[in-house]
Amino acid sequence: MKGKTEPVNIYEVLDYHTDETYPNLMDAIHHFSDGLECYQKGQWDRAMEAFRRGLSQNGGDQLSRMYIDRCEYMKNHPPSGEWNGVFVMTSK
Repeated sequence: MKGKTEPVNIYEVLDYHTDETYPNLMDAIHHFSDGLECYQKGQWDRAMEAFRRGLSQNGGDQLSRMYIDRCEYMKNHPPSGEWNGVFVMTSK
């Protein structure tokens, strides 16, 4: 979260969704989880593949889109030193 000096976990509540409001929810969660694991390891291309698979299940998945953007940014601006999986936001 912008303005925080220590990493903050952010969660998304998904259990209120139905098949109509979030098609293929469990498949999308599986792909997102795979993507997040690769992201945290600094495996940008593999992470983007997983996030895109999630988007193919539900094109409205904004979180996967955000992580694809982050992966593209990190791929073009590699972190210096050891990657700890924390993305520092500079704007909202």
